[in-house]
Amino acid sequence: MTYIHPPRYGPEWGSGGVFGLTYYKGVLYYTLSMEGEARFIRDDIIEEIYRFQYLGPGPASGGDTYNAVDVVDDEIFFGGWVHNPAVFKGKMNASGEIDFRNKYSHVHSYNINERSIRLLWSESIHDEYKWAGEISQIIYDPVNDRLLLGRADGHVNLGLYSLPRKGGKLERISDVPGLKGSLFLDYACFDMQPNWMTGIDGVQCVDLSSGRLIKYTVESWSKISVDGGGVEIRGSGYALSAYTRYYHFFRGGVLVGNPVEPWIDEPRFIRLFDFGKNPYAPHRSNALPVAGGILAPFNAYTHGFLHGYRESDQALVKYYNTVVGPSVLVYIAPPFVPRGLFYVF
Repeated sequence: MTYIHPPRYGPEWGSGGVFGLTYYKGVLYYTLSMEGEARFIRDDIIEEIYRFQYLGPGPASGGDTYNAVDVVDDEIFFGGWVHNPAVFKGKMNASGEIDFRNKYSHVHSYNINERSIRLLWSESIHDEYKWAGEISQIIYDPVNDRLLLGRADGHVNLGLYSLPRKGGKLERISDVPGLKGSLFLDYACFDMQPNWMTGIDGVQCVDLSSGRLIKYTVESWSKISVDGGGVEIRGSGYALSAYTRYYHFFRGGVLVGNPVEPWIDEPRFIRLFDFGKNPYAPHRSNALPVAGGILAPFNAYTHGFLHGYRESDQALVKYYNTVVGPSVLVYIAPPFVPRGLFYVF
């Protein structure tokens, strides 16, 4: 996609990122970050561009960098965050700064038949430096005809929430931040990430029938690890379910098992590309079910750190800017799940 959307000027994170890529009923949807553009391309090559004008007058900047999208019937639901209007405060000593007072978390829907977009919900705390929890995951709940939302990136209003499918008021389900998740049997499961610096502490699942919240906390990562070792900096990646097991990928590997009934199939940690203190991880992408198996990407470079002002920032510069290997696709072969072969392309 880089030849279609070459990197351009972006006041916060640069530009050119493609997120939420989904093809559904003849429509290709994605959001272009950090330009703040949601694009809908039909099979007849008609392209519609939404610049988040329902949130503000523009210009918009930012985007849905966690791939928060789900589909049902004739609707594509997409969420995330965006600045509108973006306010660039200027540049000083080679470093610029953007004002966060117009940063919104949001959920929209695109109706394929009507070719229309609706703003279902938005929120901003209008603070110069802080923001309300971004929408990082959308899971459609087919039992209750609602959207379940994960929010872990932000300063306030983090946790799991539900939103009526047609929009309305958010209802909090859990106050434990959850970044990514997936349907698993008749549950919707998300990670538990109360401290983003440490990462995943376990899995929380919503029973779609009863509404009960079930939490599985990992007391010892080395105890459930197949190699007997622990894992640090467990930043959440993506999740999906297959073969009656829940798979949650994160920096360091993947958690596989049944977090709802651990006495039947206790989740196990399988180490993948745990290269020490650097951001090589399955961040800001999605795993796909392909040919009966799971295709999971691990990214070499998802963040960068240009300017640090404190002495402690130098450790972050080294962490974020160290590239230890190429981006790869891992295929988990279906006959050998979960202890079988891992193919690397």
